[in-house]
Amino acid sequence: MIFPPVAALLSARCVTFDADWLLDSTKALSVSGDAPIYWPAFRDAWLSIAHGVAQSGLPTVLFGPLIPEHLNDLPSR
Repeated sequence: MIFPPVAALLSARCVTFDADWLLDSTKALSVSGDAPIYWPAFRDAWLSIAHGVAQSGLPTVLFGPLIPEHLNDLPSR
């Protein structure tokens, strides 16, 4: 797993998140219920979190299966 060592290297310089953190919790299930996860909403939620953290002045690094095309049309972009 690449996240822990990279997060350790970046600590105190930026805030790092693993996008799977929300998927590994019951939060993803409570949001989607029995329906499949709606990925644009999931990605938009992460953009909102990253924006909130960035307001503290620290850069945000989000690890996950994301490409720019996934983010371009999201409301939080």
